[in-house]
Amino acid sequence: MYVIVYGAGGGTGSGISGVVAKIIKEIDQKALILSLAVLPAPEECRLRSYNAVINLAFTSEFVDGMGLTSLEDYRGVGESIDEAYDRIDALLGRFFVTMLGSEELPVIKSRVRRAALACLEAVEDRLGGVLA
Repeated sequence: MYVIVYGAGGGTGSGISGVVAKIIKEIDQKALILSLAVLPAPEECRLRSYNAVINLAFTSEFVDGMGLTSLEDYRGVGESIDEAYDRIDALLGRFFVTMLGSEELPVIKSRVRRAALACLEAVEDRLGGVLA
């Protein structure tokens, strides 16, 4: 099972999430892929909302399940957008430490790094080496 967690309104997360899911499916057709997208806040620029819509439509073609949460769900009274994103990052970090156990993190970090590098190499191969 693969879980892709990303911000749906920006450039990097929303730009690569669907591509990563597509490549995982091409490599392992039986893979279960779930995505969790953090939607932009209403007052963020309109381009972020547009990016989110396009991303969700594309990514949904390659995942088996999709969860959505809004930045507003994590934003405290008087808290800036950047502070809310920082809080989401911290919550996700604590979640993974709790679920995986801190003693496993070095091993997991190494596995994630190797898997990420392998995924990037696969993307580069499919794009004909344009990432180099």
